[in-house]
Amino acid sequence: MPTFEQNPNLETYLRNDDQLFKVLLAAYRGNQVGLMSSLLMHDVNQPLVAIRLNAELLIHRLHQEGASDLTQKIAKNILTISDGAIDLLARLRGFLSFKKDVIKRIDLGALLEDIGAIAMIECQANQIQLQFNIAPNLIMVGDTDQLRMAVSAILSNAVDALRGAQGPRNIFVQLEGDGQLIRLRICDSGAGLSASDNGHLYEMLYTTKSGHFGLGLWLCKSILDNHQATVTASNAEGSGACFMLTFPRCLD
Repeated sequence: MPTFEQNPNLETYLRNDDQLFKVLLAAYRGNQVGLMSSLLMHDVNQPLVAIRLNAELLIHRLHQEGASDLTQKIAKNILTISDGAIDLLARLRGFLSFKKDVIKRIDLGALLEDIGAIAMIECQANQIQLQFNIAPNLIMVGDTDQLRMAVSAILSNAVDALRGAQGPRNIFVQLEGDGQLIRLRICDSGAGLSASDNGHLYEMLYTTKSGHFGLGLWLCKSILDNHQATVTASNAEGSGACFMLTFPRCLD
């Protein structure tokens, strides 16, 4: 059998064939992910709706009985979290079903505040300090639901990195404008990125966390590509991971 050195055409063919296999495998995985997502979203949505209804009944009952402010706040938090999860499932279903993008002007600062309001509940439950530094009037053009998913995915990863961690638990989110660009930094004080993550972070189904599907960062990268935006990841100074998202700025 000829070796690669003896037959360079054979080497080229095998390499191209390997690339074709990877493309076909990725396409197959993408199709399976779509099918699995539809089934999962249907199965997950039902208990979430039940949780929401029970939370509404609980809030009403607690108000009638004059429960403490803290107890009523916890019940309202459950309702807020369930609403956020139901909304996220609806947006994810729309994205995976290739619904038409709803393009409009977006105030990224206002969007971050909405995302942060939901994330703050989980951070407080896990004793995580979540800090925002948001510059005003940073506008871009895009699909609000898609961008919400992209940013939420990275922020959720930061929370996961700190859940149960020893030492300080801090997440810092900074939004700033620089000429024609908008830069969003999301940094945490967790363990940081490992060497094995290099080159794989945004691959579909790649994950190092038990119980996760490996879709969050892949979905995030796909959305950002669709908005002519970029994302880079690095280890922060000291400890933790830092993600930098760069968006085109609308100056009109």
